[in-house]
Amino acid sequence: MNYTYIDNFIFDFGGVLYEIDTEISIKKLCNLSSDPFIREKGMFQDYSNYNLFNDYECGKISTDFFLDKLKEEFRLNISNEELISIWNETLIGLYQNSIQLIKRFKKCGRIYLFSNTSEIHYTKFFPECTQLFEQFDECFFSFKIGLRKPDPASYNYIIAKHSLVPSRTLFIDDLFKNIEGARYVGLNVYHINSVNSLSDLLHSVEYDTQA
Repeated sequence: MNYTYIDNFIFDFGGVLYEIDTEISIKKLCNLSSDPFIREKGMFQDYSNYNLFNDYECGKISTDFFLDKLKEEFRLNISNEELISIWNETLIGLYQNSIQLIKRFKKCGRIYLFSNTSEIHYTKFFPECTQLFEQFDECFFSFKIGLRKPDPASYNYIIAKHSLVPSRTLFIDDLFKNIEGARYVGLNVYHINSVNSLSDLLHSVEYDTQA
């Protein structure tokens, strides 16, 4: 792809700029379950497709309600404080070069962040990421805007708010379903995976825009 005509960049957060491992929390909760079946077999292979988590990441339910339902689903007898601590073990930390890369992308156009996340995770990672978030023209968090990827309305919300031209905007994410959602509304896309890194993209963008 030629990036000469790209003016805007929309970045995912977890898996692109910040390391996460959703299996850590799920496995630990399964191990703490009072239900032998859950302890042995586990549950929620892809919890992003589970309505409880989707509703929480869209801000449709409160944190207290989410925690109560989580304890009910996993058959847990632990405090809310313990559950929050375990839920936050998903969050590993910023990738070492994230801030440096974003500062360089900022020289190539307007930059935005769009993350599917919840109040619990946001409260945990925000203090660590203040310097990163300050680089963006605006940061969008699903639980605050009431929309999450890959709902087409979530991308269109950002497009409309900043009068972005989709054909001149690049969306970057590590999940294919989110990439497909962005492509559906006309955005250019870049899929972060074992072959395509953020550093590779930056080098291509800088080469095209400085040529």
